[in-house]
Amino acid sequence: MTIYIILMALIFIYGIYPYAKNNSKQSKKIFLFLAFFSMTIVLGLRGSSVGEDTGHYLNIFRNADDVKWSDMLQSSGMRTAYFTDQYGYTDTIENGFLAICKVIHWFTNNGQILLFIIAAMTCWLFAKFIFDNCEKVFFPTYIFLCESMFMLAFNGARQILAGAIAIQAYTLLKQGKWKKAIMVVLIASLIHNTALICFIIFPIMLIRPQKESRTFKYAIIATVAAPFIIVIAKNLIIRLFPRYTSYFYVNYWDNELGGIAILWVIELVLVLILYGKRFRENESFKLSSLTLMYLACEFAGLQITMFSRVGWFFRPYLLLFFPESDKYFSKKSQAIINGVLMLLLALLYFSYARSSTRFYSFYWK
Repeated sequence: MTIYIILMALIFIYGIYPYAKNNSKQSKKIFLFLAFFSMTIVLGLRGSSVGEDTGHYLNIFRNADDVKWSDMLQSSGMRTAYFTDQYGYTDTIENGFLAICKVIHWFTNNGQILLFIIAAMTCWLFAKFIFDNCEKVFFPTYIFLCESMFMLAFNGARQILAGAIAIQAYTLLKQGKWKKAIMVVLIASLIHNTALICFIIFPIMLIRPQKESRTFKYAIIATVAAPFIIVIAKNLIIRLFPRYTSYFYVNYWDNELGGIAILWVIELVLVLILYGKRFRENESFKLSSLTLMYLACEFAGLQITMFSRVGWFFRPYLLLFFPESDKYFSKKSQAIINGVLMLLLALLYFSYARSSTRFYSFYWK
């Protein structure tokens, strides 16, 4: 627990600098570097027992050197077999992640380097996303640390990296760079195939301002109906995607439902407030739609945990959604709302940190 307390304290200390410099461009860069480099250190130097899947990633790395590049080029479905046990069971992994492992093997056989590089790539991409899209950088960084995205990087490091890549498409689409945005999502899918769900962002970006309120009604209906539709379609989904069958039944976050459910309610209320105000701010509709999709995945995930994992690709937009919501309230109301959010997020952060799988130890111990 000590390492997590120190990390949060450092984020607050770093946050003094951009505040004192009126959020100048240079001060934001320095803050983001210090904050995300600190998180990289914690993620990259963890022992193999810290996080549910850390040992699994190290095992993939050990076996990756035996996989031929030609096998990867000839594989179908963007995945390649990397391991076959004595009973004939063969496991596969996405080619992009396997390629990262193989490239690292050119320089070292130390699996800890893989963990550090994955952590560094993930944190750098999230820092870039915040810098590119936020006027103030402390609160989005605090959300990343506490809401669970940082903690999820101990467990689903591969999926969080894919998400960190995929969210860059949002920035590119705002700039009208559609071809680059498509390439970004495809690259993310090479790290984790489920990143293909991020293509749903593209039609959202095409909706014109005058049609936003009318379109959003259908999004609300779809969110309410999603859990029921998913339960009905469960058997079909398992047949189509047998690889992810375990995700339908295993959920590492069930014991935290009570705390995060309060946050879901707040997010839903804020979405409805922005809808009631007819999305008067430029990005309100887009961010509200993505937040609603995240909530739909979480609601569906109460029945089928696979969809909580899919929701990870929409969760990062909370980094932008909460600051966007601030624009609809007076400064006094902003202070109260953000104070409540920061308290809830801190409780959630320490709740995750108390998990037995988060008991921290450095790799050399």
